[in-house]
Amino acid sequence: MTPEALTELRLPLAPASVILRSAWPLYDIWRFNMQPDAPKPAAIPQDVLVTRPEFDPAPHPLPAGAADWLAALAEGHTLGAAVDRATACHADFDLGRSLTAALNARAFTAL
Repeated sequence: MTPEALTELRLPLAPASVILRSAWPLYDIWRFNMQPDAPKPAAIPQDVLVTRPEFDPAPHPLPAGAADWLAALAEGHTLGAAVDRATACHADFDLGRSLTAALNARAFTAL
């Protein structure tokens, strides 16, 4: 696949995938209450991706800009357009980290 074809790729999100954006540390609060010995949450904003790969909801913290990138993909934008949106909102957006987080969370219906 050529680099040009990659930018035109569409990655549909699984219907049960939900992006949560908050000024609060949502994932860290959940982890603090669910996992023994989890660190106390710091007062920072956090974006979280919730997926249901095996029917049970599973939260996944997102790196900076990943929520914007995933939201653009969910709206039907191409990979290239979604990356452009995320980098416009977050100069430190890292496609590699964001793609890895989404793949590990099994957020996509097809590749």
